[in-house]
Amino acid sequence: MKKIIITLVFVLGSVSIYSTATRFENSEKRIIKSLQDEFKEIDIAILPTAITEAVAKDFKSAAISKAYINDVKEYKLILKEEGVLKTVYVTETGIWINK
Repeated sequence: MKKIIITLVFVLGSVSIYSTATRFENSEKRIIKSLQDEFKEIDIAILPTAITEAVAKDFKSAAISKAYINDVKEYKLILKEEGVLKTVYVTETGIWINK
């Protein structure tokens, strides 16, 4: 009987350790994602030409109002098109990102 109780204690202890490790791993992913999502405002004049060309091609009547960059070189642009502000995301090579 003692062996069954001791075995049960070890099994339950192992399960609780596994579930705790999983929770920490998920919170790490959220922290990394939130750090990547932090954008810093930059001057529009220093945007790469690939980005300005992509905006001119895909948003013909839009003007770039503000520009931001994050740590992984993704750009967040605030476009003003016919009086309406629109937020778009793009890589430094001019490829649009869905967020």
